[in-house]
Amino acid sequence: MDLVARTRKARDARIRELIALGHVQETMATEGRPYGREIVLKTQARQAERSHSARLAEIDAKLQAMIRNAPAIMSSAERALRRERAARVLGNAQTSPSAAPGPGQ
Repeated sequence: MDLVARTRKARDARIRELIALGHVQETMATEGRPYGREIVLKTQARQAERSHSARLAEIDAKLQAMIRNAPAIMSSAERALRRERAARVLGNAQTSPSAAPGPGQ
């Protein structure tokens, strides 16, 4: 594809984007919502997506990895807290059979 066709398509995409933003602005105005700051934020978000898409994808991947690993981290922390609590409540001396740790401890 030649440069002229690419720039024309890019220009047409920008025009469609401005038309869509104008439609959103009109809708918000008829609903009585303040639209100035929201339109600016949407425009900045779209610009960031275009210019930093690789970095945003990397951040998304890292967040997904953190979310996948969170249950294991939380359960081990919870387990440690339960042991600490049981030691305080029971005083390190378990004399009765009912003082045995329950499931998950």
